[in-house]
Amino acid sequence: MKKYLTVFKNSLQVNLAYRFDVFAAFFSEFLSLTVLIYLWISIYHQGNQIGGYSLDALIGYFILSKFITIVVDSVDMAWLIGDTIREGEILNYLTKPINFLYKNFFHYLGALLTL
Repeated sequence: MKKYLTVFKNSLQVNLAYRFDVFAAFFSEFLSLTVLIYLWISIYHQGNQIGGYSLDALIGYFILSKFITIVVDSVDMAWLIGDTIREGEILNYLTKPINFLYKNFFHYLGALLTL
């Protein structure tokens, strides 16, 4: 488990190397979500429901969809695994005592926390 935590910390450090990018990503996601929420609040100010959806349900939908978008789009795990196979680096993981899937999971987790 210690080796996977090392992978996690390394991924976190690499992604935090460009702190402005991390800050800009957080700020832009927060700003877009805030604008959408205020837009829908002003639309719902006219009535309590639109198309059978309440304001709380719509805000919950936007927050959940933003979270899913960040998680899915943040790190292209398929590209990372494909590059590892294409470049022949997969052989390194087959001969070393490290699980390829666990290593990629902790790498992904470290990258995800900085987005």
